[in-house]
Amino acid sequence: MKSKVIRDRFLKFFKDKNHSIIQSSNLIPVDDPTVLLTTAGVQQIMPFFSGLKEPPSKRLVSCQKCFRTTDIDNVGLTPKHLTFFEMLGNFSVGDYFKKKAIYWAWEFLTEELKIDSNKLWVTVFEGDEEISADDEAIAMWKEVGVSPDKIYKFGKADNFWGPPGEKGPCGPCSEIHFDRGEQYGCQKDKCGPNCEQCDRFIEVWNLVFTQYNFNGKKYDLLPQKNIDTGMGLERLIAIMQNVESVFDTDLYNEIIKEIERLSNKKFGISSDLDRSFRITADHLKGATFLISDGVFPSNEGRGYVLRRIIRRAITNGKSLGIYDEFITSVSDVVINTMKTIYPELKKNREYILDILETEEKKFSNTLKQGIGILEDNIKHLKKEKKSVIPGEVAFKLYDTYGFPIDLTKDIAKKHNLNIDLKAFSTYLEQQKQRARSVRGFLIETKKL
Repeated sequence: MKSKVIRDRFLKFFKDKNHSIIQSSNLIPVDDPTVLLTTAGVQQIMPFFSGLKEPPSKRLVSCQKCFRTTDIDNVGLTPKHLTFFEMLGNFSVGDYFKKKAIYWAWEFLTEELKIDSNKLWVTVFEGDEEISADDEAIAMWKEVGVSPDKIYKFGKADNFWGPPGEKGPCGPCSEIHFDRGEQYGCQKDKCGPNCEQCDRFIEVWNLVFTQYNFNGKKYDLLPQKNIDTGMGLERLIAIMQNVESVFDTDLYNEIIKEIERLSNKKFGISSDLDRSFRITADHLKGATFLISDGVFPSNEGRGYVLRRIIRRAITNGKSLGIYDEFITSVSDVVINTMKTIYPELKKNREYILDILETEEKKFSNTLKQGIGILEDNIKHLKKEKKSVIPGEVAFKLYDTYGFPIDLTKDIAKKHNLNIDLKAFSTYLEQQKQRARSVRGFLIETKKL
């Protein structure tokens, strides 16, 4: 089943249940200065939940473009992590609540998509001294046919959402996990959803039951209860297409093929090379969408995030043996692959490619100088059988050559080396103090 079919089926499934389809919002959040980027489908729904805006319907469904900076370092290490992804979600603004959310989620997965129910496990909120266990959700999961031994209980860290700030709406949640099979497990008796030792279980869908308001001291029941769900499209596609990772789905096939062509390397042969393939593919897909939505490379905020992933993609491309400029070629494949779903990519194509070309040219000289210096130091360290890159070296690369510390970390990791980050931070703080002193001197001089 192709990705477009799965995406369309989800939207139609909930449209048939009287949900209004809303378009994906921009990756730059609208009227929300508290977050850099759009990380979930619920962000554009929050004004409806809070009563600040009137929703077009009390039942809504969307496929939302998302970008999560928290997963940058995890990309490539596991079969499921991405920075840019699409989130499927259905929402109830004071209309239906827990029962329909659970029943419909189960119906969509097991009847609409025909996923084997025996491979689905769920997690629920176990309760604490402030809020009781979500026994209601447990009873409903049993009603739809989930075996009690496949219902796991967890605390607030895993199965409670919000509030988004110090106060506000919040509630327990239930996550649906897909069991990939014992061959992917850690072989421990207690292996199950949220296992930190293996990738056997993949979280697919999170159902949030917003039923409380936290006033800073205690939790009160909300007069209007809401439903917010989120399901990673790429993870769902990987399950439906029965492939090893999200990078083996049709959403990434053409992108990976282009990187194979450029590098003359094969994906799926070496774990080290595969990580570089995944990072390059994910980061250039993310960069393409960020630029299209108005993010410009810079040294701060969301512009820094964009510049960071572009530079990580270039560096990993070099690790694959791509020595010529290449990122516009990969980005063009992203545009051609996704333009039917997101026509703004086609509209902004020339602008996207121009920005990427400029960034790659700027970084090429920095990269050549920095990598040369770093490799010389690594050879010297290995000759002396040392395992730590001095903080002074990392800082010199950063300060003199503009070589990002993140890239130094990545290269060090590939050589099984560490960096003296404490010393690096000391040098960095000294630099900041010198800069503040210079600014102060200039201000006082102007006064005179």
